[in-house]
Amino acid sequence: MMSKQKFLLRYTNLASLFEILLNKRICLLDPDKWEDRNDSYYIQVYKGEYSFESVLAICFAETNETFHHWKVFSGNISGVCIEFDKGKLLNDFKNVSIPKDAKMIIRKVKYPKINHLKANPPKAWQLPFIKRHPYRDEKELRVIYSDKVNKMASNPISINLSCINQVLLSPLVPDALMDSLKIVINGIKNCDNIRVIRSTLIDNEKWKNIATDLQPSN
Repeated sequence: MMSKQKFLLRYTNLASLFEILLNKRICLLDPDKWEDRNDSYYIQVYKGEYSFESVLAICFAETNETFHHWKVFSGNISGVCIEFDKGKLLNDFKNVSIPKDAKMIIRKVKYPKINHLKANPPKAWQLPFIKRHPYRDEKELRVIYSDKVNKMASNPISINLSCINQVLLSPLVPDALMDSLKIVINGIKNCDNIRVIRSTLIDNEKWKNIATDLQPSN
């Protein structure tokens, strides 16, 4: 079943954001250093099964922002969440010219329980798109690039900046830095129309005002 979400979220940091905006590209990277060793191990097995020289990946969330995503993937003052138009971004990926000895797969990640996976062993091609059940709330869409000839640490994919809906800055960014960060981001060529706001996930005025507008007690 296709997701009804029309956006994809990429949690990252300011350095990666500037790389995307300045060079109009997004990089797939080697998963070998991922913190989740279960996840990277499955990809290494996939790599060996098909004798790939390189397997690179990039991950997106197909769900609204959550505290978990911020904490795990962008958990400091330099964290950002880039909201992409799903259709436009995936179209950029699908238009990439792929060498004959390479392939790119875009697929939703599944989160089976261990007992289910033991009873229904996955095929090798499924391994990069399987994570443990406790990660199910991530609702991840993953892009996997595999190459049988070239050893690569990264693979930059050109994108049109019009696929970026907005940039959410970390909810930890202090007020004193907000204006400066907006000026820097919107000052990049072709980025003047990108909406830049701070996440209100942990400090939302509308939410707090509800507590001050309580109905009188009986």
